[in-house]
Amino acid sequence: MYGIGTLIFQFLTSKELYYQELKDSNISRNDEEKVLKLITAAVEPQLPETVEGSKDPTILGLKKIMREALSYNVAHRPTAIELTKKLQQIFKNSQEQHEVQKSLSLKLLLLSKNGRKYL
Repeated sequence: MYGIGTLIFQFLTSKELYYQELKDSNISRNDEEKVLKLITAAVEPQLPETVEGSKDPTILGLKKIMREALSYNVAHRPTAIELTKKLQQIFKNSQEQHEVQKSLSLKLLLLSKNGRKYL
């Protein structure tokens, strides 16, 4: 599951796990011993403010799953089945939200076009 957490981190940030911590400490990504120390010290990787401060429900759900999957305590990590269910729910909600936004945009467009007739 830790690897899935790493993939979600990379998906959200387009960066490697612990990129900020390594940059701040002037540690080379190739220094595996120092990277392992970050992992075994249960250091949570830093997300950029654009991701950390996001209110987007999809981003919020992915961050939650990522943090669970990256938990140092294996007992706190989701199983593959749990992770699949959580991801399915996030994407289902995201798709429903997109459909609502699309419908509202269409209604606004129609209202604006109909409103022009009366101007």
